[in-house]
Amino acid sequence: MEKIYLIGTIFAIIEIGLYLFSPIPLIIFFLFLLGSFWFIFRVKNKEIYALSLLFLVRILFIVNFNEYKVGDIVTIKTEISNGVGKIERIKNKIPLLRKNIYLSIEDGKYEILGEITRIKPRYILLEEIEKTKKEKNKIEIILEGKIKKLRNYLSNGCVNLIETTVLGEKKKIYKDIEENFRNSGASHLLAISGLHLGVISGAILYILNKLSLKREIKYSGALIILSFYVFAIKLSPSVLRAYIMAVVYMVGNIIYERNDIKKSFIVAFIINLFIYPNSLGDISFIMSYLCVFLILWVYPKFEIKKVKDKNFYNTIIFLLVIQVGITPITLYFFKTMGVLSFFTNLVLTPIGSLFIILGFISIILPESLIRIFSFFIQGIYNLIEVLLKNFQNIPYLTIEIKNEIDFKIIIFIYVVIFIILFKKEIKNLEKNV
Repeated sequence: MEKIYLIGTIFAIIEIGLYLFSPIPLIIFFLFLLGSFWFIFRVKNKEIYALSLLFLVRILFIVNFNEYKVGDIVTIKTEISNGVGKIERIKNKIPLLRKNIYLSIEDGKYEILGEITRIKPRYILLEEIEKTKKEKNKIEIILEGKIKKLRNYLSNGCVNLIETTVLGEKKKIYKDIEENFRNSGASHLLAISGLHLGVISGAILYILNKLSLKREIKYSGALIILSFYVFAIKLSPSVLRAYIMAVVYMVGNIIYERNDIKKSFIVAFIINLFIYPNSLGDISFIMSYLCVFLILWVYPKFEIKKVKDKNFYNTIIFLLVIQVGITPITLYFFKTMGVLSFFTNLVLTPIGSLFIILGFISIILPESLIRIFSFFIQGIYNLIEVLLKNFQNIPYLTIEIKNEIDFKIIIFIYVVIFIILFKKEIKNLEKNV
């Protein structure tokens, strides 16, 4: 196993330990983990242990392990949209478990001092004592202006979906549309991820190809445009993962280096955990990395190579691998299990990708062209609405589960499956390091 893969594996194990243990047991677990690699797998690379120690130190200093109770006075950093926001910092540390906060204040980014009045598994209520609102930057003001102009030519539902799929404003989408996407097994279209950045990068490169530019100029221009786009939208773990992989790919093309998508994925994974050490509690992080992992490592184990009509069968296998692989996550976060939703993805994914391209173009088009272009965007949105409504009539498309599932059980399931699928790679670990 190459060094980069081993570092990624150790980081993943430490991240799991973060959700299983409090600080002192986590340190003991960390020492046991590294001791196992040193004595059992005979890994003697100092860089691996130095990076792992650095990651542990970052976790201990930046993650808030405390369990708060009603009556505590806390300072919270959040961004409120329609009365709800995700807690980004609490007492200047990121919370271990992702929770939302509900406040009746206008939309915006805030630092709020308040008293906790209610605590639930996925949200808290806060009685505000003092708040400070952060000013919007120029890019946010420009994008707000573009969205207002789009509302003159498109329905609110269509513009809200553009905000969600292109700008990462997840709170803007209508709840019934969001629910229909989820029930149809296509909720991945709502979270900006590799699919979105891949589609947008492809559109940018297609346009630049038409200009007959040199390879270096073309990919450099695409990288600059993509970078402006990424840092203008809501940055999330899934966006960061896709962006890092895109950067590695484009830089590789600029310097004529061969790209290794698996290594790009692991690099993105490691950097992502350094920036967001509590990522395992974020649905966008889990879904983004899990889906790509399933595609790169699990799907090839089941791929059919010497059968007639293998493309058809491999498409079904591909969708099944992803569907089965993400089922424990959808059970935990959404209490639903997709049964036939991989069929709906055959229809919704290409149409959704087209909508993403058109939505991105609508953001950068001058207003004089939006009136003509809006006909196509609105038409695709109307088609998506019709498809979503009809898919809800399919029996057993998804099954709802009423009981709560412990997140530790979900982790245990994935660890067992990982060991079963990759037992040969684990056995050969010490031979290749």
